[in-house]
Amino acid sequence: MFPDTPNSRAVAAKGSSLPCPVIKTRTPGNCFATSAVARTNYQRMAEARQKSPDLVVPQTVDDLRGQWEIAQARLQRTETLLRYCRITAPFAGIVTARFVDPGAFIPAATAGSTPQSAAMLTLMDYSRVRIQVFVPEMEVPLIKNGVPARLTVEELPGQTFTGAVTRFAHALDQATKSMLTEIELPNPKRGFRPVAYASVRLELERKPADTVLLLDSSRVDVLPLAGRSFHYKPLASTGDYEAGEVIGEYTLEIRNENAHGLIAGLDIS
Repeated sequence: MFPDTPNSRAVAAKGSSLPCPVIKTRTPGNCFATSAVARTNYQRMAEARQKSPDLVVPQTVDDLRGQWEIAQARLQRTETLLRYCRITAPFAGIVTARFVDPGAFIPAATAGSTPQSAAMLTLMDYSRVRIQVFVPEMEVPLIKNGVPARLTVEELPGQTFTGAVTRFAHALDQATKSMLTEIELPNPKRGFRPVAYASVRLELERKPADTVLLLDSSRVDVLPLAGRSFHYKPLASTGDYEAGEVIGEYTLEIRNENAHGLIAGLDIS
């Protein structure tokens, strides 16, 4: 239940009732009494008609019956309106925001009302979260359902969450030339917070174990082992691609920053 404070929060189970902070529920006493009186009048006149049909005209009985049905309709309408004083949670979650205070007047929503102005509460269920990632155009062909993903958040240092791509947009955004990709993760401990930022790593492609990825501003240094020697034998060269063979006993020192190319066929024994 809400305490009467603007910053209060509540946990709601599915189907549970959240208290309405602006409408006081009252029993429709007047409508109920009017309906009861109209029914009594009708029943009495109907009995009198049966006992003395010559003294009571049918029109009188019909009028009283009509008054009773009108009173019943008004009672049902009042009861229906009063049900709106009870807010039922459509799913289990946490009330994260309340936009009204006890005693506030809430006008009926109109076609021009925004969802924010018409809302009274915000209810969230983030036991399972959806992570949205915008993948650059160059990597789009590698995206498919089931691609492994690792996520980290600054608020939880040292923790890594694993998941997989659940769905993607197939089309690129016209302005950013990136594709919306979504990852769904279970969040039983509520570690992920709604609308928070996360760092995502997608495993788009695996290279063989004897392949080294070279990056922009890369430098590969071939260092001889102590007391040993080696020499380089070029094999082929086409544009930015150069193939060769390093013969001898050596070690490789690779310094890099951004993706640029590959060294394949390394002997890692």
